[in-house]
Amino acid sequence: MPKTNQRNRKLLLEIEKLNEKNWGHLEFMPYLAGQSLKMLRIFEPYHKTILKYFEPSGKKIALVTMCSHSKPYSKSWIHQKMDSYLSSYSKSIPPFEKWHISSGGGMVPAELEQVYPFCAYDWNSEEVDEQTLRAHRSTLRRRFENWLEYYVKRSSVRHIILYTRGGGNTGRALKRAIRRNCDRFTDERGAFYEYSYNTKTEMIEITPVWVKPSIYVSYVVARDVDDVLVSPDNLSSLLDVMRQAGRELR
Repeated sequence: MPKTNQRNRKLLLEIEKLNEKNWGHLEFMPYLAGQSLKMLRIFEPYHKTILKYFEPSGKKIALVTMCSHSKPYSKSWIHQKMDSYLSSYSKSIPPFEKWHISSGGGMVPAELEQVYPFCAYDWNSEEVDEQTLRAHRSTLRRRFENWLEYYVKRSSVRHIILYTRGGGNTGRALKRAIRRNCDRFTDERGAFYEYSYNTKTEMIEITPVWVKPSIYVSYVVARDVDDVLVSPDNLSSLLDVMRQAGRELR
């Protein structure tokens, strides 16, 4: 069993049961990059299991960011850069949970990044058509809303920070979920929006750090559009938001 916090031993056992049950599908997971609808179906019971069994850490802030092509996520260049940057300011920012919104797996806590099958799948939006992308966005939106309803409400999380490209497939899904489920949030300019009261989220404040497309043009010698997440301006913006969240929650 992979090393993880003892509080999630039950979750790991349930994931092992799912792996045994679904092995006939899972063994082909690395080759399903262009068959995203099938991948979404395979991951659905894992998504539900995480929401049911993942034990909250007691931290009040959740950082939700992208998954990555490299597995485990923390081994990707983008996440290494991001983690290193936040670690260098660890004394000035509050403790936080880190979650990845996965193209296939939904909401995946960082503690599970080395657990199969979250360490062994692939997704490439260039290999799918627009109809599939729409289905993918709908699933991502629903899984984020499930996370709000079945995990956040039973956890200590009171401030959620979304760090993703606002114009990407995942960012579009999250924006719609926010407008459907959350009462208020601020954008990267500090603009404030209000929505009708929703008892599901009980006034959870959501602060997306949407990445500005212009930064991509000025910063990245493009290999991967997600490299924009580690531009100096965007990392600085993320740091500012995390510090502000810590002050508000004192």
